[in-house]
Amino acid sequence: MRLGDRSSHYQPVAGERGTREGNISAIGKTDIARHIDGVTGDAVSHLERAIDYLYATLDGVHTTIHSYDDLLTLTDELGYKGNPLAPQIREWNLRELLEQHLFLIHSREMWDDIASRIEQHNLVEYFKWERDQFFRVIKPLQDLIQVMNTCKEVAAVDPDLFVKSVEFNQIPLRQYFFRVFNLWSSLVLMVEVSTSISTELFYRVEGNGSLTEVPPIPTRDDILREAPARVPAVW
Repeated sequence: MRLGDRSSHYQPVAGERGTREGNISAIGKTDIARHIDGVTGDAVSHLERAIDYLYATLDGVHTTIHSYDDLLTLTDELGYKGNPLAPQIREWNLRELLEQHLFLIHSREMWDDIASRIEQHNLVEYFKWERDQFFRVIKPLQDLIQVMNTCKEVAAVDPDLFVKSVEFNQIPLRQYFFRVFNLWSSLVLMVEVSTSISTELFYRVEGNGSLTEVPPIPTRDDILREAPARVPAVW
């Protein structure tokens, strides 16, 4: 999801209060004017595109929540209670193995929280909790869209005032942006951690190795020759 793609067009202006020159950032008056109505287009069109991306992101959040609902409905229909190996996660030192062989865990606190939830409640209850975390970003996204609309309306009347109003905190764009950015970052980390754990659980219970093992890249002929005997005929 493309969140905040256009924020780079409105970077902070560093300068001292006082003269007009003092209020222009180190990048200079010419570059600020360019961001308003220069080679990359006017401020209103950039804001409109950013708002479109935010609406698409909001739709994506609702779609994600519905996807969790569909998954949970299916687990109920199938009588799926979870992965029998879930209580063993900590015994595998999975976080340490992933950090050694695959990727660094950006938040050990997040890892410990999610691993503990899956160990104690297994996957079905965990995914109910994970789905609910996406509700937390809906209102902040709506608020950010509202403040972006204010930016667009001001820019349509006075582009220079729009820039100065953001830079000097008359339009609280950054506050509403950082609230969404922080929540979005935490959701990305949450999904990264839970996906790595649930993938490892699936591989182990099916006897298909480990996510922590990174084998050589197979060729097409390798897969056509060997995979049919190693994957189920019906799945």
